[in-house]
Amino acid sequence: MAAEGLTPAQMADLVISVTNAYPMKYSFEYLRDASIHSFELMNRIFRDEKVMIQGGEYISTYVVYRENGTAEFVLPGKVYQPSITNVMKKVTIPWRHSHGHYSVLREELLGNRTPEKLVGIIKPRRQSTQYDMALLMEAQFWAGATAGSEVLPLTIPYFIVPITGAQVTTGTTLDGDFQGENPTGFSDVSGLDASNDTYSRWRNWNSQAATSTGAWTEVDEERMERTFLNLNFESPDNVEDLENKVFQNQKMYTNITTLLDMKRNAKQQNDQVGWDVSLDANKNVLWKGIRPKWQKQLDNANYSATRGYYPTYLVNYMAMFPVVREGEYFLEQTFAPDKSQPDMTTTHMDLSYNLLCSNRQSVGAVHSYVAAA
Repeated sequence: MAAEGLTPAQMADLVISVTNAYPMKYSFEYLRDASIHSFELMNRIFRDEKVMIQGGEYISTYVVYRENGTAEFVLPGKVYQPSITNVMKKVTIPWRHSHGHYSVLREELLGNRTPEKLVGIIKPRRQSTQYDMALLMEAQFWAGATAGSEVLPLTIPYFIVPITGAQVTTGTTLDGDFQGENPTGFSDVSGLDASNDTYSRWRNWNSQAATSTGAWTEVDEERMERTFLNLNFESPDNVEDLENKVFQNQKMYTNITTLLDMKRNAKQQNDQVGWDVSLDANKNVLWKGIRPKWQKQLDNANYSATRGYYPTYLVNYMAMFPVVREGEYFLEQTFAPDKSQPDMTTTHMDLSYNLLCSNRQSVGAVHSYVAAA
């Protein structure tokens, strides 16, 4: 290297050399460790569930919203009048962009002039940026749906909508139904108005919790059982089945209050509660063979119009998955110093993605308490 110091190009090249020597997949590997954090979205972005697509101003797909109405029992020789019936509608969602960046000073580069020494400086800085992005995206994954935002990605509560106060008042669908229409503040879901009976298939299942305290009661057990069956969820027969892709995509999430009450019921195992609740060898709660996972973001005891009180979710990731834009899949770009700050090299990291739901009747359900309107 030049005795007079480092040129801007050399500064950028040093950072890039470390980045190339330490591929992204290894720096993100620790996110899969549940002992650090439960990164549901990030794990799926790095697994097969993500869909990678090229370009496009929007993410879109077609969904079937009705039958074509031609099925019938007939006699031989019947005369038909064939016609074309539109049974599909396009759902469209926007791209959303997650960004992070980190910087390195010339003083640090001069003090550590080889890539091997620079790893100790750049690696933790890079990892902390990636971890920061992961925390941001995971928090948004469970956040309440925000109408009118041109920045925030779509969320699970956007696609899986709780029972409304008006539905609670009728009292006829407390046990559950495909009645989750548009999220609060929205007039549609991905371009389709779920409040319109024409698109009744574009609704999700939901049910009313028996109490506002987050307790797991016999009523909650029965309503969740009804939900489980209507969503065609399956219980694994044994531990080995949990590795099956079907069960990897069937997940149950809840808040800590409900989870601890489920565990209490599992310990009691009496005739009133806990028929389908049990404990595994490690004393983890199981419900119908599925392990309910605690999500910190669901612990807020305050009422949320997009979740209700103390929500418990069933999610089918075969019907909802992250879509990632090719070319911006954690794209890293390192920029040389400029005249405004000549001693600092900055690396920017970008991911363009959003959540796409292909079938709201199959995507899952939310069981939570909502007061009558």
